[in-house]
Amino acid sequence: MFSWRHEPCDRGPVFHLTGCIDERAELLSMVPEISGVIYLDFAGVERFNSSGIMRWFEFFERVMPKADEIHFVRCSVSVVNHLNMIRNFAPGVWIDSFFAPYFCESCVHGEDHLIEISAHHAKISSLQAPAMACTECGEPLLFDSLEITYFTFLNEAALRFPVSDD
Repeated sequence: MFSWRHEPCDRGPVFHLTGCIDERAELLSMVPEISGVIYLDFAGVERFNSSGIMRWFEFFERVMPKADEIHFVRCSVSVVNHLNMIRNFAPGVWIDSFFAPYFCESCVHGEDHLIEISAHHAKISSLQAPAMACTECGEPLLFDSLEITYFTFLNEAALRFPVSDD
């Protein structure tokens, strides 16, 4: 089941999205709350179905004129997959951070790690996963996808990415 909550923040309101974006997802209920610079936190989004994709486009079409800037933060693996698969899934948004899948051969378990684009821009823009350590045993993790396909969304001209001044 989909839910959302709104949290005020100094840089702009954060909308935390959780659950499955499907035919029951009440995305449009957020529209009256949106203006100025907004942040959409996708960490809790598990998946989309085809009806949810249609709802997403309807929502996005209504939000674009109301928001000065839209930032995606903590994009789940599901959101990244849709950014890669669907052209114009989110034109003109800023992608600040996303989760990426890793696997530990020592512990034999997978875990998603948050990647801040400003901190890892050079590495990921060359389609290479940043090195991560296992949270269980501390051993180096393997990237659990094909880098060349997982990071494809970074080459989408309709998206924007923060870059560190370093």
